[in-house]
Amino acid sequence: MTNTETIMDDDQVLVLDGVAKQYGGLPALSPTSLTVQRGEFLTLLGPSGSGKSTLLKLIAGFESPSSGAILLRSRDISGLSPAQRQLGMVFQSYSLFPHLTVAKNIEYGLKRRKWSLPRRRARVAEILAIVKLEHRAEALPAELSGGQQQRVAVARALAYDPDVLLMDEPLGALDRTLRLEMESEIKRIHGELGTTFIYVTHDQQEAMHLSTRIAIMNNSRVVALGTPDDLFRNPPNAFTAEFFSDATTVPAEIDSEKRFRWENGTGYWEAPAGMSPGRYTLGIRPRAARWGIVEGAPALRGKVRSSMLFGDEVRVLIDSDTVTGLRVIVPARATGFSPGEHVDVSIPWEDAILLPRET
Repeated sequence: MTNTETIMDDDQVLVLDGVAKQYGGLPALSPTSLTVQRGEFLTLLGPSGSGKSTLLKLIAGFESPSSGAILLRSRDISGLSPAQRQLGMVFQSYSLFPHLTVAKNIEYGLKRRKWSLPRRRARVAEILAIVKLEHRAEALPAELSGGQQQRVAVARALAYDPDVLLMDEPLGALDRTLRLEMESEIKRIHGELGTTFIYVTHDQQEAMHLSTRIAIMNNSRVVALGTPDDLFRNPPNAFTAEFFSDATTVPAEIDSEKRFRWENGTGYWEAPAGMSPGRYTLGIRPRAARWGIVEGAPALRGKVRSSMLFGDEVRVLIDSDTVTGLRVIVPARATGFSPGEHVDVSIPWEDAILLPRET
């Protein structure tokens, strides 16, 4: 793509066209094409080293693509500096000016953009109300809690009304209780303002709670893209089933008579309607398994390796000839499980993930 102006749909705010990045000949990001819709909350989710932070840095302008183009509102911004892009950025470390008050921190970017004093004051008051920090306008960052400092960082990035707000693991430094509180705040702010958010995290639950869409990344590429519910219930590949749906994956096959069997087990079950013969991967989510034998459902017999109580649920780890380390979650009121105890587990088809085996 060589033109600096390319017509985009009104609903599109950002387009990545074959964007790639290499360091010393090694790919940090494989060619990636992605369209971000106006007003959506898109999360880049993946394990460490998957390429998500590299992709965010390319969008922000902290890195330059080795190939491809980045379009913002039909304008190619691939060669522009971060300051020349109409983007906001929130870091994990907050990066607040310690000698400036909350109001002055928020106002800083507006002064750099030469907004008039009355306009700056009006905008600071407006954004303080949105993040619910009007009562802390004159406080210094050191006088704020971690959650309040993060809200100031978000307010500062949103103050000049960026086309897109970029957030790089902004909750990583907070404890679990505060993380949950800030998730709710970020979701509320997004819903109230309607700004387009692109958010990086390695936390599946965080992505599930916040996002309208999730791009799951692995090995420097996007391997799945969709709504949280669809990716959880209908993952397109084994990695997404394991990483996002927390499923244990087991090799299986369907024979010419449409019978399902475990690749390393015994017994046959009638395969779901419409499934063709071939090699498959069955994904078993921890809460999808059922104790005992369920008629018509694939089952396996295994031995309890361990069981751990987590509040109102028990997490049981099971080993069998078919699969090692099957995770099953049951209510805490269920009968206790002793290491070495033999158990039967069934996976009803309506709760199973059945995917063609990847080559």
